[in-house]
Amino acid sequence: MNPIKEFFLNLQTSRAVKRNKAKRISTNYSEVKSVGILFLIENDSHHEAMNKFVKGLMKEGKKVEAMTYFTREHDNPYNFSYNFFDEKDISLTGGLKGEKVVAFMEKEFDYLFFVALKQTLAFDFILASSKAKCRVGPFFEGKEEFFELMVNLGSGEGVNKLIDGMKHYTKEIDKKETSSAQAVAS
Repeated sequence: MNPIKEFFLNLQTSRAVKRNKAKRISTNYSEVKSVGILFLIENDSHHEAMNKFVKGLMKEGKKVEAMTYFTREHDNPYNFSYNFFDEKDISLTGGLKGEKVVAFMEKEFDYLFFVALKQTLAFDFILASSKAKCRVGPFFEGKEEFFELMVNLGSGEGVNKLIDGMKHYTKEIDKKETSSAQAVAS
């Protein structure tokens, strides 16, 4: 990415973190209606994991909207609809100008899952600007302000383990709430 774009995108991200007043809450998984998925799959062997993840969410009755970033020419290895942006959608002053990516940031998803094994400046900006109630993603040192729930991956663990961890821990929120309600009711 152009160094000038990088500088301004970092600046815009810092401003977005400070300005974003979205209400952050962890909704019980069983009550989740809308899910956003921000993803970057660079290893072709992980496409099936994404297909399975999205299909599972949709089968559970969740409305899913997905967004990705392309750094190279691509085909469509996914069995679900998604929007995308690339470097031309990042202005010289560090803003994202694509209509679909701006709309994605404005949506108040119950959960926003970030499925990627590396952090990028454009994704930092989207996560910082997002109106999602609960942002879930992998643990990245120094990026804690972008997430309400982070999954720590061990060395060599990939997208499959990340998705499994995100599903497990978000479903645990439901169990803990149910257990608390039962404990109070007893």
